[in-house]
Amino acid sequence: MFILDYHEYPFWKDAKQIVSVLLKANSNAIRFPVIVWGNTYYNSSFLPKYPGLGERDLLEEIVTECRKYGIKVIPYNHLGGVIHREVYRLHPEWSVRKPDGSPERWHIHYLCCLNNPSYRSAYQASVREIVKNYDVDAMYFDGPNFYSFCFCKHCKRLFYERYGFELPVKLSWDDRSMQLFFRQRSEDVEKFFLSLNKEIKAVKDIPVLFNPPGFLQRRLRMTG
Repeated sequence: MFILDYHEYPFWKDAKQIVSVLLKANSNAIRFPVIVWGNTYYNSSFLPKYPGLGERDLLEEIVTECRKYGIKVIPYNHLGGVIHREVYRLHPEWSVRKPDGSPERWHIHYLCCLNNPSYRSAYQASVREIVKNYDVDAMYFDGPNFYSFCFCKHCKRLFYERYGFELPVKLSWDDRSMQLFFRQRSEDVEKFFLSLNKEIKAVKDIPVLFNPPGFLQRRLRMTG
C-alpha cells in the first residue's frame, strides 16, 4: 500500500510519475486523496473543486494509469473536521459556530459541522458519485471528525429534540450537559457514517474503511 497524502500532490508531476514509484516499490495499491477539507480532486457535481486544478480530474488520471498495471485505487476522503477557506467562502453555513454565532476558525481555515444538512447532502452525493463513476476498489474515510463544540442552529435543535432543554452556552461535567452533548453528537455522527456505508454498498460492494473513533462496539457498528 502506497499512501499519498493530500499535501504531497503538488510535488508530483503527474499520475505516470506516481505509478512509476509504485512499481519500483512493488506496491499493489494506493490510497489517493479525493475529498479534502470539503474540496475535491475530481470533477464533482456537488462539492467545490480544489483551487487551481482547472479541468484536471486527478482521480480519473490515477485510476486510468493504475489500471494498466493492476494497481488498486482507494480514495482518501476527509470527513468533517475542517473546511478549506475557499469552501467556507462558498458555504459559510457549513462551519462550526461559537455561542455568539460567529464561525470557529482553524488557523486560516474553518471548522466543519457534521450536523449541517447541506454539508451532509453534498458529501453523501459526492461519495455516491465517486463509487458510481470511478473504478475504485475501496473507500477510506479520515474521520468522521468533529473538532469542537458547535452552537449552530442544527446542533442546538438536535440537542433540544433529544433532551428537552436548550443547549447550554457553557457545558459542564458537573451538571452532565457535557456528557449529554458528546453522547448526542457521537450518535448523530455514527448514524451519518452508517448512511454513507449503506449508500456505498448499494452502488458497489467494496470495503469501507475509516479512522475509527470511540469504543470498539461503535467501530464495529459503523463498519456495518
